Amino acid sequence: MVKIMLNKFDEVLNHVEKIVGIIAAIALLGLMIVGVINVTGRFLFDMPFFGATEMSRILMAASFLLVLAGTQARGQHTKMTDVVKHYPVTVRHIIEFIVLFVSLVLFAIMVWRSTQVVMNMWQYGYLVQTLRIPEAPFRIMLPFGAFVLCLELIRQMLHIITKLRYREI
Repeated sequence: MVKIMLNKFDEVLNHVEKIVGIIAAIALLGLMIVGVINVTGRFLFDMPFFGATEMSRILMAASFLLVLAGTQARGQHTKMTDVVKHYPVTVRHIIEFIVLFVSLVLFAIMVWRSTQVVMNMWQYGYLVQTLRIPEAPFRIMLPFGAFVLCLELIRQMLHIITKLRYREI
């Protein structure tokens, strides 16, 4: 029963991570387009793209923050394995669980605090300075990306618990 629920959770989270990855790819494409238009306008027409700096900053943050969960899911981040590689497998799983738990707590705090910031920005009507458009819809990428990462960390912790519980080590 637990494994069936975990498999369903895996399936749903995989779909969410794919969608978030596509959004991040679109943001990265937008970043590239803004850069090309800015450079082309600056050198060919002596007219830079108005608001390029702000748009680049927003799109760069979105492209970075939204891929954190996918990077974690695929294990493509930097790991310090030299210290723990000599320990037995069970001990390695326990250490990995502790690291995941600490990461979950830190990113949960990030979700909480950044959501408060976004809500304040929305409430007080903060605008992107040169473009004069609301900033909150773009800033929501941070808590959203961190929330999806929290879900991924929970998934990995549940997998470790099931491995330890059912001795699948």
